[in-house]
Amino acid sequence: MAPPPSYLLRSPSGKLTITKQADAAALYDYVKSQDQSKLQNDPKAVMNAIDYYVNNTKRMMIFSQPKLIAAEKVLEQLHPKPKVLVELGGYVGRSALAWGSMLQKFQQASQGDVKDVKVFSMELELEFAKMIRDFVDIAGLSGTVEVVQGQSGESLKLLKVEKGIEHIDVLFLDHWKEFYVPDLRLCEELGLLKKGSVVVADNTDIPGAPDYLKYVESGGEGGWKYRCESINVGSERGPVSSESSPPIKLSGGDADTKQSIVHFAYVEDTP
Repeated sequence: MAPPPSYLLRSPSGKLTITKQADAAALYDYVKSQDQSKLQNDPKAVMNAIDYYVNNTKRMMIFSQPKLIAAEKVLEQLHPKPKVLVELGGYVGRSALAWGSMLQKFQQASQGDVKDVKVFSMELELEFAKMIRDFVDIAGLSGTVEVVQGQSGESLKLLKVEKGIEHIDVLFLDHWKEFYVPDLRLCEELGLLKKGSVVVADNTDIPGAPDYLKYVESGGEGGWKYRCESINVGSERGPVSSESSPPIKLSGGDADTKQSIVHFAYVEDTP
């Protein structure tokens, strides 16, 4: 693969800066510049291209492969195997591709029907949603992964009313941390979670989601009972350095932070 391009912007003061949107656009351009015949209908190849860019630029915060491996080890122990997963916060689609592939693999291993697998990737930003759809289409997962663009609460209601989804097997929280608790409570109110559902949460260590941790680790409220565990996958990223510029501060976190915790909340009882 060719080295990824630099995608830095200059602020009015002349300092090098970067935005989440600009970084995503640069990633998209990079993936689209690759030989598309080698990516077509191959989720792993598309994910590898995304990972290559992210690992070489060291600027983007995605749900990384070590965290996905930890999540896979947890989810593959579920019986029955999970078929419906909802992620809140799709960003560039890396996790949506991984979840779709993972749940398909679970069904194949248990002699289930991969056609029953459904991943809903909910993303607020229109441009990110378009990017996810394109990557999903390239990877050949358009029948499995559906992108829902809009505010998370409204999108969750849409699942129940228009999509006819009765229950979620896995809920993945990776959007604004202030919405972790409200959106979890909304899932409870809508009856989307059931006994045996699992809530996977990223960023509970950095930048942190104290309200969410307090809620689920206290066991829940109103008849909802959660059992929690955190898995430390180890340091994932070292400091970003440059001879010509200081580390770049990203929206939602610093480029030199080391996020390493994946949090799991298991629904053990419902009202």
